[in-house]
Amino acid sequence: MSSNYEKSSIIQTITGSSVVECKEKLNRQYGLNWESDGHKTVLKGGFLGLWQKEVIEFKYHLTTQPKVFENPTYRGFSSQNDQGFSGGFESAKNNSSEQRALDISIIKKELNDNFKDFKQELRDQLSDIYQAPSSQIEHKNIQRIRELLEENDFTPSYIKKITDRIKTMFSLDDLEDFELMQEKVINWIGDDIQIAPEISPRPPKVIIVIGPTGVGKTTTIARFAASVLKSSEKTSGVQHRPTFRMITIDSMRVGALEQLRNWSEIMKNTLDKAESAEDLMMLYNTYRDNTDYIFVDSGGYSPNDFDNITRMRKIFDIKGMHPNFYLAITAGTKARDIENIIRNYETFDFKSVIITKCDETSTFGGIISVLSEKGKKISWITDGQNVMHSLQKANPLYFLRKLQGFRLDIDALKSKYEKIEDDLSPVL
Repeated sequence: MSSNYEKSSIIQTITGSSVVECKEKLNRQYGLNWESDGHKTVLKGGFLGLWQKEVIEFKYHLTTQPKVFENPTYRGFSSQNDQGFSGGFESAKNNSSEQRALDISIIKKELNDNFKDFKQELRDQLSDIYQAPSSQIEHKNIQRIRELLEENDFTPSYIKKITDRIKTMFSLDDLEDFELMQEKVINWIGDDIQIAPEISPRPPKVIIVIGPTGVGKTTTIARFAASVLKSSEKTSGVQHRPTFRMITIDSMRVGALEQLRNWSEIMKNTLDKAESAEDLMMLYNTYRDNTDYIFVDSGGYSPNDFDNITRMRKIFDIKGMHPNFYLAITAGTKARDIENIIRNYETFDFKSVIITKCDETSTFGGIISVLSEKGKKISWITDGQNVMHSLQKANPLYFLRKLQGFRLDIDALKSKYEKIEDDLSPVL
């Protein structure tokens, strides 16, 4: 041989963030017993093609040098060897065996080290995946659904519920079917819109509309009365016209009394005013035995005015009255405000919600989200300016038709939800 060392025939690789790092790793492991066979930059790691990073792939081979392996027999190849040719041949054979054993040992160690590096890298990548925002790893169709829900003003918590449900229920193949995903989401939203069934008590049926100022309580009372008249004319004719009374306790809003009085006169009725619990009790006892309906317009307060709301609640503590409370909320109210309104009016133990001014907004995601999360049911909606014709029984189909960006199978939705109007809708 022309050199005083043997070259290993095995070319190996090691990776690092730089050439310097690779060389330092080799020096720590093999000392000077290696030589470079070149290097290149490659992409490594990642999960499903994500988060790959550039690393240096450094190629090398091992060398065996006498100064590292202090074996006296190896000196048989030296010019100072005094054992002769035979001794040198024997030491060469021994050294060859030792070299093979060394190479095998080095390979095993390298494989073991590489496996340890792989396990650590995998742990790091899984940690990155766990900590990454969900939008970075969501399937493209889930992201499309998320964007549609955001466009319709659904709350973040409701959107998370829907997307988590998709991830749980959809197979990898189903995730590719956006039409199927869209159909499922529409049906889930429809199922979350709970319609309030209502048992009609014995007369008089006392209906009280509560809610913040400006939601349309006074107008809703007039709509209730008009609806009763229209319904009776369709079923039994004018000769069986139901009797009703209208009472207001709203002394705060200028013009509320005059507005309700005008509608009372149009419907050929009278309007009473109660300023205290005693006034309301007297009126109730007067009408209870000769009236089918008593409609009460409550006072309006800021949704944050919990003290006045609580005081107003006490006005309705009339023995034997058993009122039906409806909380009125404007369709375009922000989700956070809806939560606040519901919380402060819980003291009334209202059974359902009237969504007012539905014609004044184009998105209903916020109110659908909050009512679903709070477990509140919808009984009625008001849509339009015509007092005599704009009170509608609530139905999920009404809200689903308002969804923006979704493709609806109207015939299928009609088949599913139109029957609700006969089975569950509230009865006046």
